Amino acid sequence: MNPSYWNERTASIAIAGILSVVFGAALWLSGGTTQSIVAFPLIALFLFLLTSFELALFGIIVCLFVDVHVSVFSSAVWYSLFLLLAFVLHHPEFSWRRFANPLTIPLLVYGACIIPSLTNAFQPTESILKLFNVVGFLIAFYVFVAAVNSRERMRKAVTVFLVLAFANALHVFVQAILGQPRPFGFAGVMFVDYAGMGITATAVMGILSRGRARLAHFLVSGVLAVALLASQTRSIWLATAITLTLVGLSIVLKPSVWGMSRPYALGVVVAGVLVLAAAGALTVLWSPRVEERALEVANIDPSAVSDEGVIRNSLVTRALIWDTALNAFRAHPYVGVGVYGFPYSSIHYARMPRMLYTRYVEMMSPHQTHLAVLSETGVIGALGFGWFLVAALRAAVRAVRSASGIRARKFAIVAAGALIYCMVSMVFTDAWLWGQGIVLLGIIAAMVVANGKMEAIQVDSAVPH
Repeated sequence: MNPSYWNERTASIAIAGILSVVFGAALWLSGGTTQSIVAFPLIALFLFLLTSFELALFGIIVCLFVDVHVSVFSSAVWYSLFLLLAFVLHHPEFSWRRFANPLTIPLLVYGACIIPSLTNAFQPTESILKLFNVVGFLIAFYVFVAAVNSRERMRKAVTVFLVLAFANALHVFVQAILGQPRPFGFAGVMFVDYAGMGITATAVMGILSRGRARLAHFLVSGVLAVALLASQTRSIWLATAITLTLVGLSIVLKPSVWGMSRPYALGVVVAGVLVLAAAGALTVLWSPRVEERALEVANIDPSAVSDEGVIRNSLVTRALIWDTALNAFRAHPYVGVGVYGFPYSSIHYARMPRMLYTRYVEMMSPHQTHLAVLSETGVIGALGFGWFLVAALRAAVRAVRSASGIRARKFAIVAAGALIYCMVSMVFTDAWLWGQGIVLLGIIAAMVVANGKMEAIQVDSAVPH
């Protein structure tokens, strides 16, 4: 262990301790305001995290589960600045090669494609400020690309995510038992996507594992599945089911990639379907409201909207937003109404009674990724966004195909599965364009790239020079 590391660590811990003592005096002088109560312990915590870049790196995963927003930006977006500081402090030697990856050009093109949308923004200042979400994505993406240079570090990052998702699932159970109608746990509504992604990841790891490890992965997958069903978020049920179906098709059609024979692959898929069916049945028995929620989609009738304008079906409320977003796209098909600008301009494109607009559309995002991109950045922005997604998917496929060994293949398939889940989920939500979602998307894209880079480095080192 480097002695200078321990010197820095000891100094940081000492400073954190001093600040904790000073906190008492600051609390007394400030009269005990909420800001003073929170500020000093957070400063001490951040200084402690700076003692190790690995701690700071895992900190952003923890922030994904902290449902706190400051000035409309989530804790994960704000924390990205701290992550960048930690990276600079622990990696003073700068090298462009660390950041090189196949997604840089698509990201630059997409960035250029959204700039024209600002010409139509009704509140351009707000649109520009909201681009801080993109800054969070870029920092998370490039720091993970540069720093995740071993599968051991990648394993730790995935483990932190799954442990937090599992803990959140337990919190969901507690909330459900206490009678909360829509339990999401301490992570808030984003947990449903974390659960869907976690189910996909643990299912893949279980399939590619053996013995107790396989049982543990399937157990976590089952717990997350029950928690997801208990959240009563139908769109994410569907997104998860589609993703798992694609994984199942991959196993059956390309069993060699998974290192198994086709008969064994068919058995794995059948077993997976039975396990998920059992989890669904148990959840319905535990909470009949889950079944009622699932059937509500088919029960859309005139009574879905009361005389007072109260809509009882969430699909109808989404339709109002989607209709407004489509009107915005029709009005500005090439460059849209401004990146992140739909909430500020939607009033000009709504074709509904003002009461319905105020209650269900005002200051809302389009609630669907592709529609959000089209309405806010037009066809030009959509083409740039599509290129980025295709490039990311191609990078994932290359990483899986080039993976050497079962461990490398496992990480490559898990990263590819998480990316596919994001792309499927985009059909049902636009949460991947801002807040915790866009930061997590950056981390997943970085994991895909990191797998490919590690394989390339391994091949290069094996070639005699």
